[in-house]
Amino acid sequence: MLLRGFVLGVLLTALVAAIPVAAVATGGYKRTIDVVYNNIKLVIDGNVVEPFAYNGTTYLPLRAISNALTGGAKPVSWDQSTYTVYILHR
Repeated sequence: MLLRGFVLGVLLTALVAAIPVAAVATGGYKRTIDVVYNNIKLVIDGNVVEPFAYNGTTYLPLRAISNALTGGAKPVSWDQSTYTVYILHR
Protein backbone atom coordinates (compact mmCIF):
# COMPACT_ATOMS: atom_id res chain seq x y z
CA MET A 1 0.00 0.00 0.00
CA LEU A 2 2.80 2.41 0.96
CA LEU A 3 4.79 1.53 -2.17
CA ARG A 4 1.75 2.13 -4.40
CA GLY A 5 1.24 5.59 -2.86
CA PHE A 6 4.91 6.43 -3.34
CA VAL A 7 4.88 5.36 -7.01
CA LEU A 8 1.67 7.30 -7.61
CA GLY A 9 3.22 10.40 -6.02
CA VAL A 10 6.35 10.12 -8.18
CA LEU A 11 4.28 9.72 -11.36
CA LEU A 12 2.03 12.65 -10.47
CA THR A 13 5.04 14.87 -9.75
CA ALA A 14 6.65 13.90 -13.08
CA LEU A 15 3.42 14.67 -14.93
CA VAL A 16 3.02 18.10 -13.33
CA ALA A 17 6.69 18.93 -13.98
CA ALA A 18 6.34 17.97 -17.67
CA ILE A 19 3.40 20.31 -18.40
CA PRO A 20 5.49 23.52 -18.74
CA VAL A 21 8.00 21.68 -20.96
CA ALA A 22 5.20 20.55 -23.26
CA ALA A 23 3.94 24.13 -23.56
CA VAL A 24 7.38 25.43 -24.54
CA ALA A 25 7.90 22.56 -26.98
CA THR A 26 4.91 23.71 -29.05
CA GLY A 27 6.92 26.76 -30.13
CA GLY A 28 5.03 29.45 -28.26
CA TYR A 29 3.79 30.62 -24.97
CA LYS A 30 0.65 32.16 -23.60
CA ARG A 31 0.32 35.35 -21.68
CA THR A 32 -2.66 37.29 -20.51
CA ILE A 33 -2.84 40.92 -21.58
CA ASP A 34 -5.15 43.80 -20.76
CA VAL A 35 -6.55 45.54 -23.82
CA VAL A 36 -8.50 48.77 -24.03
CA TYR A 37 -11.68 49.28 -26.03
CA ASN A 38 -11.93 53.06 -26.50
CA ASN A 39 -15.16 53.07 -28.48
CA ILE A 40 -13.06 53.12 -31.65
CA LYS A 41 -15.11 51.85 -34.55
CA LEU A 42 -14.15 51.01 -38.09
CA VAL A 43 -17.11 50.93 -40.47
CA ILE A 44 -16.66 49.17 -43.82
CA ASP A 45 -19.72 49.29 -46.07
CA GLY A 46 -21.95 49.49 -43.01
CA ASN A 47 -20.17 46.64 -41.17
CA VAL A 48 -18.73 47.71 -37.80
CA VAL A 49 -15.38 46.26 -36.73
CA GLU A 50 -14.26 47.02 -33.19
CA PRO A 51 -10.50 47.37 -32.80
CA PHE A 52 -8.70 47.31 -29.46
CA ALA A 53 -5.56 48.99 -28.17
CA TYR A 54 -2.62 47.39 -26.39
CA ASN A 55 0.58 49.22 -25.40
CA GLY A 56 -0.26 52.21 -27.58
CA THR A 57 -0.98 50.19 -30.73
CA THR A 58 -4.43 49.65 -32.21
CA TYR A 59 -5.19 46.11 -33.43
CA LEU A 60 -7.89 45.01 -35.86
CA PRO A 61 -9.25 41.45 -35.99
CA LEU A 62 -8.21 40.08 -39.39
CA ARG A 63 -11.20 37.80 -39.86
CA ALA A 64 -13.64 40.66 -39.15
CA ILE A 65 -11.80 42.91 -41.62
CA SER A 66 -11.82 40.22 -44.33
CA ASN A 67 -15.51 39.51 -43.78
CA ALA A 68 -16.37 43.22 -43.87
CA LEU A 69 -14.36 43.82 -47.05
CA THR A 70 -15.64 40.78 -48.91
CA GLY A 71 -19.06 40.20 -47.36
CA GLY A 72 -17.74 36.91 -46.00
CA ALA A 73 -16.88 35.71 -49.50
CA LYS A 74 -13.17 35.29 -48.74
CA PRO A 75 -12.55 32.54 -46.18
CA VAL A 76 -9.85 33.14 -43.59
CA SER A 77 -7.85 30.16 -42.43
CA TRP A 78 -4.94 29.50 -40.08
CA ASP A 79 -2.10 27.06 -40.76
CA GLN A 80 -0.79 26.05 -37.32
CA SER A 81 2.29 24.29 -38.72
CA THR A 82 3.63 27.44 -40.43
CA TYR A 83 1.92 30.11 -38.28
CA THR A 84 0.39 31.59 -41.41
CA VAL A 85 -2.97 33.29 -41.97
CA TYR A 86 -4.54 32.83 -45.39
CA ILE A 87 -7.32 34.90 -46.91
CA LEU A 88 -8.38 32.74 -49.83
CA HIS A 89 -8.90 34.46 -53.16
CA ARG A 90 -11.51 32.63 -55.22
